[in-house]
Amino acid sequence: MVSSSLAPRLGLALVSTLVALGGAWYVLGIEGEQESSIEFVDDAEAARAALIERMEGAQDGNEDAPDATAGPGANEHSAQASEAGEGDVASVADPDEPGDGSGDGVETPVDPELAPDQEVTTPVVVESPAELGLEFARRLREDLTDEDRAILFPQLERGSNRPVPGVHFGLLPNKRWKRRFAEHPDGGFKRHTNSLGMREDTNPSEGTEGFCVLVMGDSHTEGVCANSESLANQFEAGLRADRPTEQVDVWNVAVGGYSPTNYLGTLDAYGHLQPDAVVLVFYGGNDFRESLYPWRYLYRRPPGIHSKVDITPLLEGPKQGVAMLGQEINQALAFAADPAAGQDALRLALACGIELDRQCRERGARFLFVYLPPPSIGQADRYRERVRAGLATLGGDPDALEFCDGLADETLQGLEQAGVATLDLRPSFASADEPLYWNADLHLNLDGHALVGQLVHKRFNALPER
Repeated sequence: MVSSSLAPRLGLALVSTLVALGGAWYVLGIEGEQESSIEFVDDAEAARAALIERMEGAQDGNEDAPDATAGPGANEHSAQASEAGEGDVASVADPDEPGDGSGDGVETPVDPELAPDQEVTTPVVVESPAELGLEFARRLREDLTDEDRAILFPQLERGSNRPVPGVHFGLLPNKRWKRRFAEHPDGGFKRHTNSLGMREDTNPSEGTEGFCVLVMGDSHTEGVCANSESLANQFEAGLRADRPTEQVDVWNVAVGGYSPTNYLGTLDAYGHLQPDAVVLVFYGGNDFRESLYPWRYLYRRPPGIHSKVDITPLLEGPKQGVAMLGQEINQALAFAADPAAGQDALRLALACGIELDRQCRERGARFLFVYLPPPSIGQADRYRERVRAGLATLGGDPDALEFCDGLADETLQGLEQAGVATLDLRPSFASADEPLYWNADLHLNLDGHALVGQLVHKRFNALPER
């Protein structure tokens, strides 16, 4: 039994110890329970309003505003894109064929003095994906104001994120977040960031010795898992086994919420690490759609056709409904309402892959474009009916999922034709016996990360040196 005179002292000591532990917890950067990775932000109306305001600003006489009808790549940078040798096209158009109003080409005027009975062919300079990628990357790097970034990247408002030049935002450095997750074998995991805000347990060294690879992507690549379980770290394990006498570092620079707009700045943000290669994991469930808004905003393009579908039933239903919206249903709805937007998204996907490949070539680094399918395509036997039912709940067309899969086919074909190395994960996912996505939020699970890491390792080793 504790005497009455000793009790206050012990109580004070206990309080002091708790305060000290709390301070150490804070210093170590350990945070409390983190929110679910299931996220869907219904910002369609806000985005449309911002685009309309931008267009109206251009029409009100802002001389510095880009012309909404001009091809954004037709400038002094086009010559540099042409040197990349990727798809620069000069085509001949039928002079009687009306334009589509997209502004993707600049038509040469017909000489009015030509006799009416003369046969006329009108050359059209078509902005290639290479030109678009070069110019879009430059404008994202040079033209955005702080106000623009706040509009385009609402992720900056999250307490776990910070501004990062080049990729626009990233995770806070030197932090630890605990995450409960019932499906994980351990019932949860910890997210740990290093000194650069990467989902890694170690920090880059000061020197540039050894072999360095950057792996870029969105939340699937960042990982709903521990750092050591991510596809980047699985890939790293394979490379280290190949190079036992060499220092090998594969850095996971992916962040949830990233899209092609962020991918284009990978080397602006992390080029100081002097990577020998960059691997981009492009997620087909939403990366096509999410490139459109920043592109439209920068070039003052119209917002496109609104799907006008009420998504409330999924937002207010089970959590998996929110996951399906965020992962692929919202994109399918958008392209079903506006197929022309899908073609713009295709051009932007090609532009992203070709431009990153060009940047890597300039540095003598290798580049690999990896296509990660959404659940309804990757493992259709497990997830297709669930996603189709979600679409049907909203009155959407389930066949819209096929449209997005077609975009993947055209993207991979176009990149291969442009000389960009690719890896299509769809065949391997379709033949896998085990589920590769978490049931709760449809992100890659541990088996998914392990398989992707192995496949990337195998494909990477087949790439020629640069």
